[in-house]
Amino acid sequence: MSIRIVEDNLVNAIVLESFLQKGGYQTAVARNAQDALTQLPKIQDLQLIITDLSMPDMDGLEFIANLRGVPATKYLPIIIVTAHSGVGNVNRAKDLECAAYLVKPVDKNQLLNRVESLLKGQLPVLQDKHRVMNNLGVGTQEYDDLITAFAALR
Repeated sequence: MSIRIVEDNLVNAIVLESFLQKGGYQTAVARNAQDALTQLPKIQDLQLIITDLSMPDMDGLEFIANLRGVPATKYLPIIIVTAHSGVGNVNRAKDLECAAYLVKPVDKNQLLNRVESLLKGQLPVLQDKHRVMNNLGVGTQEYDDLITAFAALR
């Protein structure tokens, strides 16, 4: 089980990572949205993303919109942790189906409670293809057929 933190400010990233690790969660940090998008296919057992809004090159809302456009991350829980509490940003986050919108400085207990409530009993959203094939006892073609069938349900 893994939580990806997308935060360009090193201090904020360390604070979030520390809170989560002390809460018993496995974390990794991406320093910007583009790096996070590049790393996502390599992550096993991704459960949640926590992202800032103000980042260079691609802001957090654009990053989330990109995630929502990919079948594997369309329903992945996302928490925004930002200093920007404007109504426009909050409404856009709601439109993108973000699970929570927390304003910095984030309260440790509030963050951990929200993460726990989102992850309680949840199976990993992204898992390694070979792990899934092994767990299901299927080969490559059967796996591809299942993915196609599931995608058609949407």
